[in-house]
Amino acid sequence: MKESGESRKRRTPEEIESSIQGYLEHLPAELRRVWAQKLDAAEDADLASLENELSGFIKRRESALHTRPHFASSVEHVVTDQDAINRTLDTIREIEGRNDLYVGEGKTAHVFRDPYAEGLCYKYVHDFDEYREWNSIEIEAHFLELLEGLEVDGARTPHLTGFVDQPDIKVIAMEYLQGRSIDKYVNAKRPFPSDFNPELFMRRLRDYITALHAKNIYHRDLHEGNVIIGPNSTPYIIDFGRATFSIVPESAYEVYDMTGTVRLAILMSDEERVSNLEARIRAHSR
Repeated sequence: MKESGESRKRRTPEEIESSIQGYLEHLPAELRRVWAQKLDAAEDADLASLENELSGFIKRRESALHTRPHFASSVEHVVTDQDAINRTLDTIREIEGRNDLYVGEGKTAHVFRDPYAEGLCYKYVHDFDEYREWNSIEIEAHFLELLEGLEVDGARTPHLTGFVDQPDIKVIAMEYLQGRSIDKYVNAKRPFPSDFNPELFMRRLRDYITALHAKNIYHRDLHEGNVIIGPNSTPYIIDFGRATFSIVPESAYEVYDMTGTVRLAILMSDEERVSNLEARIRAHSR
C-alpha cells in the first residue's frame, strides 16, 4: 500500500539512511564515495534533505548519460567496407560545391543530393570540432533508425540509407524529402505554397512531437531550418544532431557534463520551439 505523505514524514533516521544507501547502489564507486562521505557527515535532521538531493542528482545524471548512449552494437546501417567508403568519398568530392545539388547546411554540416540516385542525399560534416560538442554521426544515425517506423498523419523523419563514421569522413546517406524547410520561405521572403494549410501543418507537427516524446526522444533543435514543409502541408523533421534520449522529461533540456554534476546549459524545449515556429509561419502568412 502506498505511504501517505504524513507516514513518510514519520520515517526514522535509520529508514531514511537505508533509502539513501539504496540510491548509492546506482552510482559508480567514485561518486558513491563522495555521497557516502556526505551521508557520514550528516546529522539525523538533515537526512531527508540529503535523500532528496541525492535522488535529484541521480535523475539528472541518468538523463545526462543518455545524451550520448552507446549505440555501437545496435546500429544496422554502418558502412565499414573500405571500397564503399571510398566510393562515398568520391561522390562527396564530386557534389560538394554544386549549387544544383545543394539542399542546405547548418553550423557543422552540408547537405547535397546524389546526382545519380534519385531520392538520396548526403549530410557530411565539415566542422569536426563543433560537431563533437553534440551527437556523433553514429548516434544521429541511430535516432533515424529508431524513428523509421514512426509516422503521424504523414509527419516523419527521412529514412536512413547508411552512414560512415571515420576519422577523415563523417557522412549520413538518407532519403531526400520533397519540400523546402520553413526558413527557405521565411528568410527568403518567398510565399508559402498556394495549398499550404498552416493549421493542419502545425497540428501534424505537434502530434508528431508528442509521439516522439512518448518514445523518450527529444529533438532539442526545432528551428526553421530543421522542419520541412512537404506536399499537402506535411511536416518532415530533420537533423537529430542535438537530440537526446531521456526517461526524465523534466531533465531532457538540461545539458550536464558526463558526471551529471555541472550543468552546462538549459535548452529551449521542443514545445517552445514549435510555438515559435507557429508564430513565424503565421506572421509570414499575413
